[in-house]
Amino acid sequence: MEQQTILSEIASDTLRGLSAENKFLLSKYFYDDEGSRIFQEIMQMPEYYLTDCEFEIFTNQYEEIINAFKEGVNGFDLIELGAGDGFKTSILLKQIVKTSISSQYIPVDISAKANADLVRKLSTELPELHVKAYTGDYFHALKKLNGYSGERKVFLFLGANIGNFSNEEIHLFLDQLSSLC
Repeated sequence: MEQQTILSEIASDTLRGLSAENKFLLSKYFYDDEGSRIFQEIMQMPEYYLTDCEFEIFTNQYEEIINAFKEGVNGFDLIELGAGDGFKTSILLKQIVKTSISSQYIPVDISAKANADLVRKLSTELPELHVKAYTGDYFHALKKLNGYSGERKVFLFLGANIGNFSNEEIHLFLDQLSSLC
């Protein structure tokens, strides 16, 4: 996306939020490099139990999860929306590379630094994994991924991110997801 287009979108989003009766700013603007770092710290706190729950599910159920991903296909694209540091997903990725199925991991994150750090980490830990990171918000990512490869699309949307969307955005988001599946 061009710099001018990005600035125009930020201005438009900000004006819309501050002109609303109940003022708001879109959550995507919280997750710059510093916001992403702060959120990683929050996820390590005992009060934020969601990370531990998802980690436990992936640790104990990875085989069933991966079997569902690959059922009836020769390959799939694993697209993680809001990938962050990839801590939880790395459990699945380590197991996926052990299978003979063709797969590609596409982490999507608003933070370019988070994506760069994740790609660097995965290239060291799982050099055989095909990784293609996308930096941007979910809506732009889904538009860009429309028509990307002929493989099955498997989406991971972990945590409580959907709670950051308005009802209208939730419907739009789910419509975009379903059109890619």
